[in-house]
Amino acid sequence: MAEVASNLLNYSPEGTRRRAVSSRGYRTLTPSSNGSSFSGSQTINLDLPGNVQNTFFDFGSSYLKLRLTNNDGAALKLEGGCGIYGMIKKIEIVTGGNVISTIDEYGALVDKFLTSDAATQFKNNSGGILAGTNGAGKFTGTTIAAGASQTFCVPLVLTPLFNSAKYIPAFSRDQIRMRITLNSAASGTIGAATDAELAIDNVEFNCYMVELSNDAMGMVNEMTGGMYNIVVNDFRHAAATLANASTTLNAVVGFSFSSLNRVIVLHRPQDTINAAATVSVGNRGTATLTQLSVLVNGEQYPQRPIKDLGVTATGGAEPLAEALIADRSLGYFGHDSSTGLPAAFCIGAPAGAADATTGNYFVSVDMESMRADDADKLYAGIDSLGAVVSVNTLYTAAPEAFRVDCYAEYTMSMMLDMNGTGTFSVAL
Repeated sequence: MAEVASNLLNYSPEGTRRRAVSSRGYRTLTPSSNGSSFSGSQTINLDLPGNVQNTFFDFGSSYLKLRLTNNDGAALKLEGGCGIYGMIKKIEIVTGGNVISTIDEYGALVDKFLTSDAATQFKNNSGGILAGTNGAGKFTGTTIAAGASQTFCVPLVLTPLFNSAKYIPAFSRDQIRMRITLNSAASGTIGAATDAELAIDNVEFNCYMVELSNDAMGMVNEMTGGMYNIVVNDFRHAAATLANASTTLNAVVGFSFSSLNRVIVLHRPQDTINAAATVSVGNRGTATLTQLSVLVNGEQYPQRPIKDLGVTATGGAEPLAEALIADRSLGYFGHDSSTGLPAAFCIGAPAGAADATTGNYFVSVDMESMRADDADKLYAGIDSLGAVVSVNTLYTAAPEAFRVDCYAEYTMSMMLDMNGTGTFSVAL
């Protein structure tokens, strides 16, 4: 048997760090282009630099900075589960006049992932400083006193730009615009402040840029042939209403993609979504759910519907296992998240008035045919192009009206053809 030395014993030049291609990194600050101050329910436009030769966006090292001011006469709080993300209702990516990505109910989706993926320590420490989260509970986010302000700096996670494993070219002939629609004060915060009493200003996107030398750019162009294909994951939202006392729901969600990777389903009480004094964005219950499946042209996923859906605090094992499969974390025992708290995970009709009555429940359905590393970005999901896709559910009897938020995670290709239009196109 051949013997091989450990890399720890490799002192050859090949075992040392290699020099990167000639480049420089710098930051650019992009302020909002449609005003300097915003209130709840308004939209912020961020127009990123465009047509910057030899230069790429490094969105993984970039963040949105904003200041939140409470002009009400009483203190308000952010939701501990999502912090300032709870103030973001929708994010759209626009280029060349085309919307290439839309994530509606964005804050609710971020809250789900912070519940399922983020460690308590993160939400207590770094997340608390950056975003105003708190691992102790959703009712205990950052408090902003009457007349006080606080600045937050957050990556725009889950959007396709931030999901990319590659740098995004900044030399497209059309600018990229990020359009951020805010939640109302009643929905995005806990307190009595109205939209007019909540001010968001000092908005800027802090973006890291990588500029290559002419020689290095020539090497990249030679490798790509002027065709930059970037495969990313994105999310799409659809909503349905579950009426009080309902026992069934057949929600046609319209998820038409070449690679539908997973479906996430949240149940939020209708009467808490715009209630000022309660947790609105991250308040999720079971709604007495007993069975769930996703149908694509009548074919059921999973093959047997998910059951044991956490109607009581002692249930929920099967949906949690399926959710961890969809999150690619089943068998990872270092998991530290609030999904492991049965009392919160299995609440049927959450009130959202205190941590004890605020739920963390969600259901995820894996739609991929094979496991793929995130860096692979394989088209391993179900081909649902032109198909009728529905979320089918059974309930004991919904204890009140619920908003049912359904999200598709799908793979798409962003293509920049510098030999043609020089603008981005998208293939779903």
